[in-house]
Amino acid sequence: MDTLKKTPLHDWHIRNGATMGAFEGWLLPLWYRDDGRKESFAAQNEALIFDNSYLGIISVRGLDAGKFAQNVSVKDIGALNMGDLEQTFLTKKDGRIVDHVTISKSSNTRFFFTVSANMVAKIHAWFLELQRTESFDVNITLPDDYVIFEVHGSFAEDVLHKTDMIHNQILPEKKNSFVVLAPYGHTMVVLRTGKDRFEVIYTKKFAEALWEEFFTSAKNSEISLLPCGVTMREALRLSPFIEKKG
Repeated sequence: MDTLKKTPLHDWHIRNGATMGAFEGWLLPLWYRDDGRKESFAAQNEALIFDNSYLGIISVRGLDAGKFAQNVSVKDIGALNMGDLEQTFLTKKDGRIVDHVTISKSSNTRFFFTVSANMVAKIHAWFLELQRTESFDVNITLPDDYVIFEVHGSFAEDVLHKTDMIHNQILPEKKNSFVVLAPYGHTMVVLRTGKDRFEVIYTKKFAEALWEEFFTSAKNSEISLLPCGVTMREALRLSPFIEKKG
C-alpha cells in the first residue's frame, strides 16, 4: 500500500468513512456506505461526486497538434471545434487499440488527452516516440498540478451553478463540450461529458476548498450530494443510462 499514489483528498476520504483500496496504482475510495448500494440509486434524483484525480492528462501543444491527435485517434479530430471533446480510441498504425481516452480541443494548436491512470506512462512514452520518429512539431507534457472532480446526477448542474468558484459563470450547454474559467487566477476547465455529468479540472492548491464548496452548495440548495468511490464510477460507465423515478 505504501507504493500506491494518493490524491490530494486522501485524508478527506478517510475522515469521511471511505473504504479505501488499490485501483490502477492508486489508493482510492472504493465506496462510502452500504458497499456502494445507496449510491447506485442516488443519481436518479440527487447528485453524486467523485474524486477522479487519479486519471492522467497529457497535453499536446504546437503547430502539428491537430495532425498529431488525428494520427492516433479513430475519430475525425478535424470535426472538433474549439471547446469540443471526443471520447475515442487511440490506435497504432496496425490497428491495435491502445486505450479509450477523451480528447479535448482547446485551440488549433492545443489538445489534451484524459487517459486511464494505469496507461498514462505508456501512452506518454508512445507519444514521445511518435514525435521523434515522425517529426511532429508538438510539445508533449504531463501536467501534474491538477485535480479532477466529477459531479453526476439529476441535480449536478444546480450544484455547479451555485458553487462560489463557479457561480454566475456560463457552463457548457451541450454534451461533449467544455468551458475555461479562472477563479482566483487559476485555470479551471468545466466539461459536460453527458446530459447530467460534469467534470471539473482545477489546481491542487484549492482542491479541498473546491470539493467542500460543492457540498456547501448542495446543502444550501437542499440537494443530497453523495461522495462516491471508484466502484460506483465503474458501474456508471458500464450502465450510463439510468432510468429516473417518475
